[in-house]
Amino acid sequence: FILCNSTATIARIITTGTRINSPAAILLMVGIIAFTVWAYLADDMPLLAAGLFILVPVVMILAIVAVLLQRMKEIEGGEEDAARKY
Repeated sequence: FILCNSTATIARIITTGTRINSPAAILLMVGIIAFTVWAYLADDMPLLAAGLFILVPVVMILAIVAVLLQRMKEIEGGEEDAARKY
């Protein structure tokens, strides 16, 4: 556990974790898309199956970006600091 009283330090720790984990998840999804495209081009994978295997990671990437932006706005707004008072 990290013991610190400064809200700036806590916010920095939280944003660092958010900034590391989100791109890692996006990179994983891009890898899945690349593998699916490779599998489609290498074998006779049906177009519908390839489309579905590509659509799911794309939707997940969009969701990750939306949640990341919302989380950064929360952290900058100090909502966690206000919640800690109670």
